[in-house]
Amino acid sequence: MSGKSAKLKISKVITYILIFLVLVGCLGFVAYFTNGFTGDFKEFYVNVDGKNVLAEAEGYMLAADAPLSANVKYTFGAISKDISGYHLAVLPATDFTFTVDGEEHKFADEKDLSAGFEIIEGEEEFTLTPKGSLMDILQAVYSDTEIVMDKSQISLDKDLFKVVVYSEDKSAKVVIGCRLKDPFMEGVRLDKEVITF
Repeated sequence: MSGKSAKLKISKVITYILIFLVLVGCLGFVAYFTNGFTGDFKEFYVNVDGKNVLAEAEGYMLAADAPLSANVKYTFGAISKDISGYHLAVLPATDFTFTVDGEEHKFADEKDLSAGFEIIEGEEEFTLTPKGSLMDILQAVYSDTEIVMDKSQISLDKDLFKVVVYSEDKSAKVVIGCRLKDPFMEGVRLDKEVITF
C-alpha cells in the first residue's frame, strides 16, 4: 500500500509541475505579444533580420546592395491557413522642402513613395530596395521633372522613410523606419540615348 501511495504522490507532483509549466508558458506567450501586458494582443507582426517587430522599429539602413527583407507573420497563422496576406506602403518619416519643376513640395505631404523602390512581394515575405539616392527616389516618383533639394535641411540622424505593413484586412499595422546608407550618393548620369565611338 505504501508503494502505491508514494507513486500516487509522485504522479500528483509531476502533474502539478506540468500544469505550472503550461501556465507559465501561456503567460509568457501572452506577455510577449502584449509587450509585457502594456498593450493589445498582437496577432500580426513582421520579422526583419531575425527580429520580430510587433508594432514599430527604426533605424534600418537601406542600399541598392542591402535591401530590406522581411517575413510577414500572423500569431495564429499556423493554426489557420486562411489567415494570410498583407499590404505595403512606403511613406515619408521626416520633412523637408524640395521643388518639382519650380513648384515647392513638402516631403511629409507625400502620399506614396513606392515608385522610388523596387518591391518584390511574395505570399509571406517582401524585399524592398531603394532605386538609388534620395534624389533618385524622388526622380522615380516624379518622373521627367527637374527636382531641386537643399541637403542641409535633411537630418541624417532620423529615418527618411517608414515602411508600413498592414494586415490583410488592414486592422493591424507594423511600421519600420528606414534610412538610406548613401542618401546623397552621386552617380554617373548619361542623357544621350546613343553613344558613338
